Amino acid sequence: MLKLWGRIVTDRSETKTIAELLSNGFLLWLLIWKFSYLLIHPVEAVSEPMSLLYFDGGEAGGWIAGLVGGLYIWLRSRKKELDFANLVHGFAVYFLGGWFVSRLPELMFQEGPSISWIASICWTGLLLLQMLIAKRETPEARIQFAALWFLIGNIVFQFFNHERVIWILSFSKLQVVFLLLTVVLVFWKGPKRD
Repeated sequence: MLKLWGRIVTDRSETKTIAELLSNGFLLWLLIWKFSYLLIHPVEAVSEPMSLLYFDGGEAGGWIAGLVGGLYIWLRSRKKELDFANLVHGFAVYFLGGWFVSRLPELMFQEGPSISWIASICWTGLLLLQMLIAKRETPEARIQFAALWFLIGNIVFQFFNHERVIWILSFSKLQVVFLLLTVVLVFWKGPKRD
């Protein structure tokens, strides 16, 4: 997916660096998420070391890994002085591709996949395709369009998920996070350009 993105982005000088940075960030996220079981359940991990092979940190471990991976990408991109718009565009393509692929096993192997996940997979695929082939004037416009519609679509699709756990005002935790991100994205102006 990143190779296709690299061919589409107009500034090709940074694409290889950004692709490597995002791939390293993902590998760091994966390792931290997998071994965060040791942080979250230290007694069980020490008493049964084989549990590290079978278990992961779950949702809490994913958040910890996401924070560390995001911090790594941010620090390395600042050190290399990468263009913010190209970095975020690459991250958006990487994220949408990852979301799309991570939902496919449920669709293929579950007996009755929920309509919300089927809709999310199709919606994400369409947005990813749109982001890769759209001729909008700037990467920022492509990112904002895809991100807003991804968030709004997945907020709506979660209402059709009968297994979701209500968290606040008939919204699940995922819907609340996506709703907050939508509000931030609507009002955020982005970094100031010189």
